[in-house]
Amino acid sequence: MTHNYFNTSEHSQDFSSEQNFSESESTDILKATVEESGQAFIYEEQTNINQEWARYFTETVKYIRQSLIKEDILKTATEEVRRVLDCDRVLVYSLNQESEGLISAESVSPRFTKSLGMIIQDPCFEARYMEKYQDGRVNVIANIYEANLDACYIEQLEKLEVKANLTAPIINQGKLIGLLIAHQCSQPRYWLSHEISWFSQIAMQVGFALDSANVLAEVANLKKQADKEVEWTQYFTDTVKLIRQSLNREDILEVATEEVRRILECDRVVIYGLNQDSYGVIIAESVAPRFTKGLGMVLQDPCFEQKYFDKYQNGRVRVIPNIYQANLTPCHITQLERLEIKSNLVAPIINEGKLLGLLVANQCSRFRDWHSYEVRWFSQIAMQVGFALENASVLAEADLLKGRVDIEAQWTQYFTDTVKLIRQSLNREDILEVATEEVRRILECDRVVIYGLNQDSYGVIIAESVAPRFTKGLGMVLQDPCFEQKYFDKYQNGRVRVIPNIYQANLTPCHITQLERLEIKSNLVAPIINEGKLLGLLVANQCSRFRDWHSYEVRWFSQIAMQVGFALENAKLIESNAKANELNKSLFLPQQEDLRKVIIEISQDSKMIFKVFWNKALNVSNYVAACGKEIQEILDAAKLIKITADEVEKQIQRNYGLIEEERENIKSTLENIPLLQEAATDSKIRVKQLNEYSQNLYNYISQLDVRIPKQISNSENTVEKFQKIEKQLLVEIRENQPLLTSDIAKINEIVEIMEVRNREIYAWVQSLQNNKRKLDRIVTANIQTNRLVNQIAQTANSQKEACGQLEKYIESVNQINQQTLEKSQFFTNLFAQLTAFAQNSTQKVMFWERLKSFMVSFHKLIASVMQKN
Repeated sequence: MTHNYFNTSEHSQDFSSEQNFSESESTDILKATVEESGQAFIYEEQTNINQEWARYFTETVKYIRQSLIKEDILKTATEEVRRVLDCDRVLVYSLNQESEGLISAESVSPRFTKSLGMIIQDPCFEARYMEKYQDGRVNVIANIYEANLDACYIEQLEKLEVKANLTAPIINQGKLIGLLIAHQCSQPRYWLSHEISWFSQIAMQVGFALDSANVLAEVANLKKQADKEVEWTQYFTDTVKLIRQSLNREDILEVATEEVRRILECDRVVIYGLNQDSYGVIIAESVAPRFTKGLGMVLQDPCFEQKYFDKYQNGRVRVIPNIYQANLTPCHITQLERLEIKSNLVAPIINEGKLLGLLVANQCSRFRDWHSYEVRWFSQIAMQVGFALENASVLAEADLLKGRVDIEAQWTQYFTDTVKLIRQSLNREDILEVATEEVRRILECDRVVIYGLNQDSYGVIIAESVAPRFTKGLGMVLQDPCFEQKYFDKYQNGRVRVIPNIYQANLTPCHITQLERLEIKSNLVAPIINEGKLLGLLVANQCSRFRDWHSYEVRWFSQIAMQVGFALENAKLIESNAKANELNKSLFLPQQEDLRKVIIEISQDSKMIFKVFWNKALNVSNYVAACGKEIQEILDAAKLIKITADEVEKQIQRNYGLIEEERENIKSTLENIPLLQEAATDSKIRVKQLNEYSQNLYNYISQLDVRIPKQISNSENTVEKFQKIEKQLLVEIRENQPLLTSDIAKINEIVEIMEVRNREIYAWVQSLQNNKRKLDRIVTANIQTNRLVNQIAQTANSQKEACGQLEKYIESVNQINQQTLEKSQFFTNLFAQLTAFAQNSTQKVMFWERLKSFMVSFHKLIASVMQKN
């Protein structure tokens, strides 16, 4: 812009209109005009400069802010400052702890020395200067030789050819992080005020931009960490899922080592056992093909002291980037070098506070810095391996317990079946044969024998079941001097001996020789005992091989030996009873025939005697009738007695009828009991059939349920296949329809039968309830009878004087009746004894004595009756 501060045309017009001034006045006016014009020019120029540097500031800050990382910010700042200031060099001198004294950014003219990356150790830069820059000081040096600088400082500046410089602090959040420095190398330079102001503001903006970059970097770092966490969390989830899918120890260790090596991308992952059965052994490994395999190696590490064991026990994770810089002992390094290890990572496998082993990741190809997220993930996986191993142990234990329960159920069924078969045999030979055959079949051994130890078969093999290809020992006599009394007593006390290998059982040579005669390699011996007496030994032999006998086999074997003892004792009792019965038949059959003849004679005599007695009783009745006529007057006076007697007689008749009816009902009930038992048994069988039919129906429905989804799933391709399958299903349904109809008919038949049986049972219950009511009526009638008898007694007492003779006669008749009742009771007892005698002939003498006594007493009774008549 051109400014014309001396325009003659304007002033000539003014002068033309005014009066002429003096020379001094004219000079003053001219001077004032010049000063005013100069100030206006300076103001306008300053404004233009300010606007121009404001634009430089805006553009530079814009460029700086466009950069988002520290290196780009510093590079942009130095280049823009050098371009705007038009100087020879601009650099950033770092003052943070990581790069103190380092020239971390530079923009320099090509013809001057480059200083980027140089470290300037400035002993002249004391703390007081640091504090001044911390407070925002800007240092301006137009000529280094005129600024009273120390010689060492000038020497460092001369190395970079500096002749003038400008220094401003880079501050952020009150902290000095570096210096922004502009150098003029070609000549000294006078730095203008607006240059200094702009320079310090740019330094401040560089601080802001660096802080923003730090925030962005931190955010980016946090995001990266978050992404890493998500990634490694996913790795953790996937790895744990794979490990948990394995249900046994070997699979868990294999999957863990494979997955850890794949995710960490290392050369080897091993699991080092620290429990009792695998201490110091590499029990699992995943290794790259080009490195040494360590699976199964035993690492006896004297360096692994108790203190290290305790540290791992407490959860220690050891990170070794370089084995030669980890202060390891020489013996430890030697063992690591055997497996070509340069770096490793070790985490304990712990469960419930117990150290099970170590999970170890090896880097063999190079040294390696393990990242924190890798270490954290690795330790978590080691912990999960511990959990998985514990879970596998629990599952294995549960499976073992389930297997034991199943085995116990199976061998309990074997026991039941074997005892049933043994008990079906009723003689000694059959029992021994069945026992040996069943024991050999169930134990799947080569020979089962019974070795006799009673008097008639001591040392003899009295029963045997043996495989065809081995020597038969039945009937062999084993004279065993080694079988001393102490062994006999042990078997007597229930000892069961288990010998997996006869050559490792501390047997005597003579005993082994006898076993070798029968090709025995392993055997099982149990005593056959009954009532505390040793009858023999049940022995199972394995001849083809040595054998470890299971505990459930031994337990079952000993129980069967005991049952054989019981069965032999039972057979012995049955045999004794049979012999006794035969002896009784041979001894007492003739006597029984004699007894039958005597009883017939007694019966005939008794009929004659009872006939005579009956005639005498009729005479007594006639005599009583005559007496009745004679005391007609007494009976008229005792009319009340007669009426009462009639009521008593009617009541007695009613009672008699009820009793007879009750007897018939009871008889009918007793006859129905077997029918009801048969009905209950039949109902049980029918219910069982119903269960079978229901099971058949259920199996059929289940079959259809499986087939239909399969056929539907296979029919999704084409409509033609679906129609074909549909026809097949209809054919199958028609084929199975009769089975369904038959099952339903059988179920209905069973239900009807059960309803009939239920009605019969209900009728029987009703009959019992009726009987109970009738018995209650009998009790009531007896109470009424007692009341009537009491009334009769009271009336008889009132007529006692008038009926004295009748009372005496009635008393005599009662005595005769009482005697007759006693003799009848005696006769009944005698016949009961006769029945008992038929069951036990040892009472014969007592029977004849009682029969003789009865005949004497009976004749006395007849004689007394005849005398009274």
